[in-house]
Amino acid sequence: MEAEELTKIVEEREQEGKLTAFDRQVAMTMVIIAAVLAVITLLSHRADSETLRLQVEANSLRTEANIYHTRASDQWAYYQAKNIRSAEYQGFLGLLDALSKEPLTGQSKSLELQERWGAEVRKYEGVELPQLKASAEQLVTQALHTEAKSAQALRSSIQAHHRAERLDLAELATELALVLCSIAVLTKGPRFWYAGIAAGVLGALIVVIAMVL
Repeated sequence: MEAEELTKIVEEREQEGKLTAFDRQVAMTMVIIAAVLAVITLLSHRADSETLRLQVEANSLRTEANIYHTRASDQWAYYQAKNIRSAEYQGFLGLLDALSKEPLTGQSKSLELQERWGAEVRKYEGVELPQLKASAEQLVTQALHTEAKSAQALRSSIQAHHRAERLDLAELATELALVLCSIAVLTKGPRFWYAGIAAGVLGALIVVIAMVL
């Protein structure tokens, strides 16, 4: 029930000459409860929006983490391929030393191959492999960091969802308070008024619990 509707009811009662002190007290209570209800409704809508936003963020971060994992896997595969190639050249060098050499042409060719394969080994071991390993490890770190952010966003979305559920319950209690106060005005029964006040207090208490937890 809106404040304008309450004001209209009060004016009608005044015109009818039937507005009592009890009616004024109940009407004032209803105005206060209506204001509290407006605040609860706003908080509830914000909690629902926050839940959806955090869920979208968590899914987006999870997708980003999967991309990092895929890139890291590809990088490790490339690293392993380069590492195997480096091991092959090292094996060639060892085999070259073990083979017999002809006095002139064999020794010259051996030195040429040794220099070429040695250069490849130095390139792999000194430059490419460390860079590939560092890149793969960085991608893994980014994936784990993004997964942690996704998990945090998911936990926050769950908390926001629970907060929204509590606020919905508070909204229900506050609306019930307005109904009970309306019945109190119609029946002139103080018990309905007291019950309405209790329901309103319960709704406000649920709001406090929802915002704290």
